[in-house]
Amino acid sequence: MIEPESQKNREEREEMFSIRPAFNAPCKLGNWNEDLFLKEEQTTFAAYKRERGQMLLQKTRKMFRNLSRPLQLSHSLVMLKYGENYQIVAPDIPCESSRSKVRPVYLAGLVTEREIDTRQEFSHGSVIVGSVDGTPCVRNTFRFVGCDRNKTGEPLNYGDHFYLQIVDASTDPLYVQCENTFPQLGFHLNPTLSKYTDAYCRFKMLHFNPAVRFEHEGSFVKASEKVVIQNVSTGKNLAVENSLVTTFFGNEYVISCHTFRDTHKMETAENIWKVVGEDLPNINAVVRAAKGEEVPDELIK
Repeated sequence: MIEPESQKNREEREEMFSIRPAFNAPCKLGNWNEDLFLKEEQTTFAAYKRERGQMLLQKTRKMFRNLSRPLQLSHSLVMLKYGENYQIVAPDIPCESSRSKVRPVYLAGLVTEREIDTRQEFSHGSVIVGSVDGTPCVRNTFRFVGCDRNKTGEPLNYGDHFYLQIVDASTDPLYVQCENTFPQLGFHLNPTLSKYTDAYCRFKMLHFNPAVRFEHEGSFVKASEKVVIQNVSTGKNLAVENSLVTTFFGNEYVISCHTFRDTHKMETAENIWKVVGEDLPNINAVVRAAKGEEVPDELIK
């Protein structure tokens, strides 16, 4: 009679022989050659794309370099001037984490994930969003351009029609356009960049207080003064929507052409903007600080 343990060993040995490979190690099973050629072709194609900068990671890095290139803002702060670099910021947008706190949101251009494979800089049809990064660079710096003639160096007045051009020297001039078509990112009209200066690219500035708008008509606009930017063709104001979209630069706000008003018929914080440049440091305060005097921080920023 066979012992139970010996019977178990015999069964394990028979099972091992039943599942052993039918070929030796040097044998090439199945479509071995075809799989090898396919792997070599994929490796060669990846090296070809890497050498020519066509990898998706390389295109993304190139896009970041193009759009994050730093720029110098204008020092003309007494009055805004045509042809100079400014940032357009909505200063009182509530934070998504706490409605009791506000944060500045800067008007900026965007290259989306659908465009990154074919373009790494702004082009006709690029989207406009609201960025929380206020570092002056290509994507969030704009200049005002006269509609009927060249007004470079002239002051910008309330009620003047102007084109809002994004500063990007690597491409043809692109202008903010709010065409009366179907919305893209939200429920309202979304502005885009256009290479054509048509009627939908015309904007004008109004004083933020409706009670004194008629009085300020024709006077020059000061930097950091609260204004309303209105699209002339649609009659709607440039606005920051209370919704976020995920982009290459993080979560950013949706920008639209829509008028938000409260019960007093006044535009709310979504429609209030400031045009800001670069403040020159107070030379006297810097000299005093260098001598060891106590100088308030706001004087030397």
